[in-house]
Amino acid sequence: MTKRLFTLVAAAALTLPVLQGCNDYEMFRLAGLAQEDFSNDAELLFVIDNSTSMLEESADLAVNFDGFIAKLINPTGDGTLDGLSDAVDNYILSVGNRGAVVDFQLGITTTDVGAEDGRLMSFPQSQPVIPKGTADTALKFNQNLLCESTCFPDVANGGLPTAAEVGRSGYTCGDPLASEELFAEYMDCTCGEGTWKGNCGSGTEEHIEAVFQAMCRGLLDPADDSRVTQNLLDACENDGGTPFDRSTDALSNADFFREGSTIIPVIVTDAGDNSRRLGTGQDDVDEYVDLFDQFGRRMAWAVISRRTEECQTGGSDSMTQWQEARYDQLIDTYGGIWTPITQDGEAGCEVADFGAALEEVGQLLNKLLEIFPLQSIPDQETILVFVDGKRVDAATPEFAEDGSVTYLDGWTYLAAENAIQFYGDDIPDYREEVRIYYRPLDGMPRSLPF
Repeated sequence: MTKRLFTLVAAAALTLPVLQGCNDYEMFRLAGLAQEDFSNDAELLFVIDNSTSMLEESADLAVNFDGFIAKLINPTGDGTLDGLSDAVDNYILSVGNRGAVVDFQLGITTTDVGAEDGRLMSFPQSQPVIPKGTADTALKFNQNLLCESTCFPDVANGGLPTAAEVGRSGYTCGDPLASEELFAEYMDCTCGEGTWKGNCGSGTEEHIEAVFQAMCRGLLDPADDSRVTQNLLDACENDGGTPFDRSTDALSNADFFREGSTIIPVIVTDAGDNSRRLGTGQDDVDEYVDLFDQFGRRMAWAVISRRTEECQTGGSDSMTQWQEARYDQLIDTYGGIWTPITQDGEAGCEVADFGAALEEVGQLLNKLLEIFPLQSIPDQETILVFVDGKRVDAATPEFAEDGSVTYLDGWTYLAAENAIQFYGDDIPDYREEVRIYYRPLDGMPRSLPF
């Protein structure tokens, strides 16, 4: 399936030699080239399954996120994270090994669309959008995750062990988690005594609809409809449930969606998708793809779930082949990853290592710096690539004795992905602007809006 991305495009056609010294408008007018602009900003929207079947997964997720966020703040480590997966360290290396890191923000919503409608979750003492480098990042993100977005039954200890039962009898409020298991006293300290219990949502998980509603609440500006189709407005305002009120709901997530950023939904669930715009048994998500495309944003999807042939933990919901096909289509369309939430262990089926899943999310983020997909198939002879206004030459292949090919610097066109890949010193650094011009093979670009 063709990968789809945002683009700005233009009109008319002449020849390439006249491009030297041209500004953007002249380049469009004279050469009839398409222009695609990219940013290294990425919004990680975690869509958490907060149904009752997720207790074991929620606890393990919380343990790994605590260490994950702590390592983002202090990549060198301070000895307090013993026992956590080495994948957390690998995550830091994968996104920060050149100092050219993606500028990402973290936000959370849940699969309970009927209750949240895609709104970003926020603990009263936290904030709904957690930018990279925020003071107390670990505490704020964990409060949003643990105190508002995960399901711990309203029973004694919330279904969690005590500090003594996990070997933390000397735990004092404020100490780091530093444990392979989540325990009740840590939750009381983080959220307030007992307040974290009972935040369980619907058993009808609507992962895809939750992402769409979150985007409606961040990318629809009631004061400016010039870039929004009526079809998209109608879809946002009528989701088959609680009506979307543009006067109050629009832009309620606006701080999360920065101009030109890539949106990466991270689905965390043990169940299949039951989004309301799709019928039971429907395995294609074309309706949602058409809606997502109208936002004009680059996307990539990360699914942390299980496949139909994989094992199930005791409380796991079901996953059908048609539900699995929905995730596959989104990843095929926009790019992304699927990592398991369960695995076969010594004691049978158990929760998989979330640290490994986070590492893959990190690799996906890093890929944003190197590979830039195009909307249209280009005439390869016309491709021009600029980073911060400086033209970058195509890469020169170097052939090894074994016949393998490597590239040290520059860029190449990847026909299989319809994308430009950068190499070596020419990989764009953080905050550098990437512009790619080319003549589409499938006809002239659309007219610019000026």
